Amino acid sequence: MENQIEIYSSNTQIQNKLINEKSQLKELIYAFLKEKSKNTQIMYQAHIKEFFTFIDSLNTTLKHARYTHLIAYREYLLSRELSDNTINAKIASIKSFFKFLSRPFDDEGNVYLENNIAQHLTRMKVNPYDHSQTFDVDLYKKIIKDINEENVVELRDKTMFLIFGLCGLRKSEVRFMKVNSIKEEMGIPYYKIKGKGNKVIEKELDDIVYSLIQQLIKKLRLKEPDYLFQNLSNNSRKGMPLSHAGINYILNHYVKKYGFSKNFRVHSLRSMSAYALLKQTKDITEVQKHLNHSNIATTQIYLNKLQNKKVGYYKKLEKELLG
Repeated sequence: MENQIEIYSSNTQIQNKLINEKSQLKELIYAFLKEKSKNTQIMYQAHIKEFFTFIDSLNTTLKHARYTHLIAYREYLLSRELSDNTINAKIASIKSFFKFLSRPFDDEGNVYLENNIAQHLTRMKVNPYDHSQTFDVDLYKKIIKDINEENVVELRDKTMFLIFGLCGLRKSEVRFMKVNSIKEEMGIPYYKIKGKGNKVIEKELDDIVYSLIQQLIKKLRLKEPDYLFQNLSNNSRKGMPLSHAGINYILNHYVKKYGFSKNFRVHSLRSMSAYALLKQTKDITEVQKHLNHSNIATTQIYLNKLQNKKVGYYKKLEKELLG
C-alpha cells in the first residue's frame, strides 16, 4: 500500500512538472513571437506547431529532443517533396526558436533548454536565382477562360491567378492582401502592400483585376481588415489567409483538369509574367520595375521593388496572357 502511495505521489509530481513545463513553454512562445510582425508570427506559429506534431509522433518532447530528431525532421520535410526554399524557411524558424529557448528568460539566468541542439542544423543549398520553372502561357489562358466567376471559390482563384500573372507579385505578397490593401486615387485603382524586406509597394492595379476584386468583396461581404484570398472551408482556418501549400494545391487542382500530371509552384506564374512582359516590351527595365527588383542585375539573372504606382503595360500583358 505504501509503495502504491509513493508511486501515485511520484506520478502526480511528474504530471505537475509537465503541466508547469507546458505553461512555461506557452509563455516563452508568446515572448518569442510578440516582437515579430503579424505575418511573421503566423508563419512561425505554423512552423513551430508542425515541429511539435512531428516530435510528438516520435514520442519525445522539446526538452528531450536530440540532434538526431532534428535530422529526422529535415528528412521528413524532404520526403514531402517541398521546395528547398520552403524547407529552409521551416528550418530557419526552428533554429531561431531553439536559439531563443537556450537564452536566459529571467534575471536569475534560467534557460528552458540547456543546449541549443539546432545551431548546427544545416539548410538546403539553394541558388537564389534558380526559378527556372515557368508556367505554360496557353494553359494559363485556358484556366482563366474556363473559370466560373459565378462560383465564389473560383472567383477567388481567378482573381488570385490574374494578380500573379498581370502584377507579377510574390506568393507571400498576394496571400496577405487585405480589402484595405486596395485603394483608388483620382480614378486610378492601385494596391499598397508590404513586399520583400518589409518595403512598401504602391502600384497601379489592372482594371480587370480591380473589377474582379470588387466582385469578390461584394460576394463574400468582406470588410476592410479581411483577407482577400482567404480560406473558405468550414473549419478553424476559415477567414484566414490561404497557406503557401494551399495556393500551390489550388493552382495544380486546375492544372490537372487539363490532363497535366506535372506539379507547378505558384512562383512559376511570376516567371511567366516576367517573360511575357519581356516578349511584349523587349525592355528589361520594364521587367525590373514589374518584378520590383532594386537592382537590374537581379532581373538580368532571374528574368525580378516597384517604385511608381503608374505603369503603362497592363494592356500588353493582357494581350499576351489573356488573348
